Amino acid sequence: MGPSTKPLTLKRSELVVVAGPTASGKSEVAIHLAGVLDAEIVGVDSVHVYRGLEIGSGKVSLSQRQKIPHHMLDLRDPDEPLNVADFVSEAEACMADIEARGKRCLLCGGSSLYLKSLLYGLADLPRGQPELRQAWEAVPTSELHAALAQQDPLAAERIHINDRKRIVRALETCRLAHRPASEIQAGHAYRKPLRSALVLILCWPRDRLYRRIDERTEQMLESGLLEEARDLTLRFGRKAPLQTVGYKQALLYLDGAIEKSALAGEISMATRRLAKQQMTFWRNQPRRLGWVIRPGFEQVEEIGMEGFGGHTSKGRKGFRVLEYSMAALEEALMRRSAPDDDGIEAWYLNAEALLA
Repeated sequence: MGPSTKPLTLKRSELVVVAGPTASGKSEVAIHLAGVLDAEIVGVDSVHVYRGLEIGSGKVSLSQRQKIPHHMLDLRDPDEPLNVADFVSEAEACMADIEARGKRCLLCGGSSLYLKSLLYGLADLPRGQPELRQAWEAVPTSELHAALAQQDPLAAERIHINDRKRIVRALETCRLAHRPASEIQAGHAYRKPLRSALVLILCWPRDRLYRRIDERTEQMLESGLLEEARDLTLRFGRKAPLQTVGYKQALLYLDGAIEKSALAGEISMATRRLAKQQMTFWRNQPRRLGWVIRPGFEQVEEIGMEGFGGHTSKGRKGFRVLEYSMAALEEALMRRSAPDDDGIEAWYLNAEALLA
């Protein structure tokens, strides 16, 4: 499928973002659209920034990077921390360089916190303190979440009980700022984006996305995930990047805590939980942030994480989506009128139709 050669009506300063859950086909769509838009891809992924985490993170291959320049990959070794403020600073410098060369920036990735921080800027939070984080390393995540519930109940309510990274950051903020992290965030409130953006959200019915996750898990194991996890641990120890989905289960197997026959299922189950969290974000946040949503009231199919066969199960929420092929998406982008202000527009797309 070759990219269109017709000019597009997007403003040059407008960001294009390809988003969605893990295993939804973001990289494939982003690479195609980058060719259409004369863009370079800026990764927005909290694991892809680490060198050596290739197979387990689903990082784009070298052959894919040769088609379109990719940025914000392989910035640190796994034992070198990179926080949100570091990421935003380096990404903004990278995007400025891309645009100075007359290219467009196309953001692609699944890390919603990094994306929101790029679009809206950061709240004035205290910088991290490694000594605090080291002191909490041996504390179970459930106990840290309970401590957060005591110090900042609102933050604890918003952060999933297993999201250790965000729990630790909220506790750290409470300790260093001497006030709840949620109170500081409320002062920021993501009121006005720094620039306009068009966010393309890839949606799949739950059963089909889970099938893709299962297939990708098998492919990762066949490609050498266990060997990669073992090698990284020998070189860098069990730092935070190696506690992410896929690597965590691989290390449990290497420790003898998981049977080989159960390994693929454990990885797939953890990946499904991650995908569900990601789509919960995309279901709720765009409306809460006041983005313009498409489809609005058009007659379209309703699918999503809980959908099946184009319909949602009783009592479950799905997504109203635009039924575009890749060619139809290009045509829609050409017909679209660029926004006059720095607003954000979100298009929910049927990924299965797009990638057919």
